[in-house]
Order: sequence, then structure tokens, then C-alpha cells
Amino acid sequence: MDTQTVMVEPKNILKVTAAQVLSERKLIEELSQARDEARRVRSDEIDRVKWDVYGAKIRAIEEERDNEIRALEAVRDKAIAEKEREIERHQTVITQAKRILEMLRLSETESLDISEDEVTTRDGTVENLGYLINDLYMKIRLFIITNRKPKNRYSLIAVGRSVFDEPLVKHPYDYGVNVWTTGRRFSILRVLRESHDPELLKKWLSLRKDLATETLAEYERLKQEYVMVKQQYKVEELAELILWKCPQCNNFMTIFDYCGGETPKCYRHEPHVDMVR
Repeated sequence: MDTQTVMVEPKNILKVTAAQVLSERKLIEELSQARDEARRVRSDEIDRVKWDVYGAKIRAIEEERDNEIRALEAVRDKAIAEKEREIERHQTVITQAKRILEMLRLSETESLDISEDEVTTRDGTVENLGYLINDLYMKIRLFIITNRKPKNRYSLIAVGRSVFDEPLVKHPYDYGVNVWTTGRRFSILRVLRESHDPELLKKWLSLRKDLATETLAEYERLKQEYVMVKQQYKVEELAELILWKCPQCNNFMTIFDYCGGETPKCYRHEPHVDMVR
């Protein structure tokens, strides 16, 4: 196999002396110092122009800008607040109309009664203590039941039904309670107290004469409002706000209700009934 010899030109090697190296080194040091001094001087000059010459001008312009923006924001916020107050005034009428419609479609035909044997638990241990509230539009009955706790195994509970429900009022409802109903769902379910001895619960109850005071006060306000609404309004007066009606009862859907683009159903009946326009 033939080979070719590659000719490489030798690099030129400078001839230096020790004196020359020391001289160049000293020169580099002097130049570096001069460079650093120039850098410092230029930096000082830049800072002077940046802060002393133009800093005050920039701050004045920024302050002028900010003052103008604040003035515009104040005008904007005032206009927004005025419109929000106007909206609130008009919304009061709509809110009142919603409440009136909710009351006009309340059902008085469904029984609120709570029978003695209507409440059951997993092991069937229930003691009926009678009604706490037994009125036309609200009934609350007290029971002592067993719960699933290792200690304080007995719970004093209040279960109830009311003509008035959400969105008119939000009733207390404790989820996860060891209780079932054989009838219509309760709208009120509250654990009042727990103990290891049911007799202690009865004693505590006998001392709580004000147990229903707050609930009754709110209920009476609602009842009075409901009676006034029934006296002063008829569904026909607000017919333009009603989209769908149940053909079998007084239930209806309004422009404030979401129907999902389908014919709504009235769930007061079994089977459910299609509403009509």
C-alpha cells in the first residue's frame, strides 16, 4: 500500500528574553489598571446621567402618569358603584318576585306527619319522645336511637318536615346519622345530644325548655310571610314569568328555573308527570 509523506511547515517560534517577558507583564498590569479605572469612571458617569440627570425627570413623569391613572380609576370606580347600586335596586324587585313564586308553588297537600314507627335504625333500637313542633306547616319529632359509636351509644335526634324548604330556608341536616325513614324523606335531621344512657338524654331534654325557641321564631316569620303572599298574590298575576305548569297540582317552572332544554317533570307524583306550557 502506497503511503504519502505529508509535509508540515514548522511554526515560527518567537525568540523571547526574560527581560522582554517582565516588561510585557508590567505593561499588561498597567493597562489592566487603566481599563479598570476607565470602567469605574464610565460607570460613575452612566449612573450620574441615569439617576441625577434623568432620574428626577422620569420620576416626575411617572408621578404625573400615576396621578392621571388614579383620577381615571376614581371616575371609573364611581361609575361602577353607581351602576351596581342601580342594579341592586332593580334586583330587589326580582329577588322578591322569586320568593313570591317559590311560596305560590309550595305544596300543602303532601302530609308532614311523622309516625311513631317511621324512624328505624340498623339494629332497630328507637324510642319515640313525641313532637317537639306540631304545626300546620312544620312538624318535628324527637327520637332516641342507637348510633355506631363505642361510647355514648345513644343519640337524641330531631327529625322533621316542613312546607318551607330551600331556597326559602335552609334547615339543619346532619348527614351520616344511623337512621332511616319508611316514609317521605325528612327535610330536618339533627343530632341534639349523645350519651351512654338514654335516661340522661331525657333528663337533659326536660331541662331544655327553650330547645325549639329559635326554630319556632324563624318558622313563625316564614308562616306569616307565606300567609300574606297567599292573600295578596295569585299565580295568574305573574303568569308571564311562568313557563311550565303541572297539570295535576300547583307546581310550575319559571323563567328563573333551569329546564335543560327538555320538558320538565313534576316530581311530586309517582310516576313523574310531564309539565305543560
